Amino acid sequence: MTLLRVNNLTVRSGAKTLLDSISLEIDPRTWVSVIGPNGAGKTTLVEALSGVREVPKDSIYIGGKDVTTFSERERAKYLSFVPQNPTIPKGMSVFEYVSLGRTAHQGAWRSVGPADQRIIETVANRLEIAWLLNRELSSLSGGERQRAVLARALVQESSIVVLDEPTAAQDIRHQLETLSLLRREVEEQEICVISTLHDLTLAGQYADRLIVLADGRVAIDGPAHQTIRDSRLSDIYGLRLEVVTIDGAELVVPAPH
Repeated sequence: MTLLRVNNLTVRSGAKTLLDSISLEIDPRTWVSVIGPNGAGKTTLVEALSGVREVPKDSIYIGGKDVTTFSERERAKYLSFVPQNPTIPKGMSVFEYVSLGRTAHQGAWRSVGPADQRIIETVANRLEIAWLLNRELSSLSGGERQRAVLARALVQESSIVVLDEPTAAQDIRHQLETLSLLRREVEEQEICVISTLHDLTLAGQYADRLIVLADGRVAIDGPAHQTIRDSRLSDIYGLRLEVVTIDGAELVVPAPH
């Protein structure tokens, strides 16, 4: 069953075409990573999917419904979005910040009820940040803060989580921790993850499917383990790439001259 369908999506900014006739179908319980060189349209695509960018009618459907008919509250029940540089409010506790993800499920008074509290605590335990809930958000380390941002998205209980460069500005240990958490959420909570990633090796290791963008178009779309071996990647990135295996892990590296 198709969860998200993109139908001939074109996005322009002035005279420049950012996305050109994109068509995709994405199933539940899968991780799709969007890759491609700088300027290929990756961020534009995830912003269009998440509602940050306005899209034409009949171009994106979630759960069989045209997203242009959604209220902001209805969209939030289907999809949560984590931007590359999320706003971190000052003077807010981790619990208060994470609880913002429950807004779409709350009544007119927008207060955190017992059901919200249980969901927040459950997600915090899964992400191993329950002990941080009473801390001030701004006092957290970069890795802890990234988990809090992810927790806010997950407490929405949406079927799709969209992330723009979820490992940006993280060291390699925190990158692997973040991606492992997302992989576990896909498998155990049966959500769909759509992410952009710069690192081809990590995209190939963690995602189920890779969509390669070039000049605003879909250049390659296929299973991750096959796509990282596609000879067209070298042309798209402008350098010869090879896949090497070290201790069972497949790494995408530039070929020696």
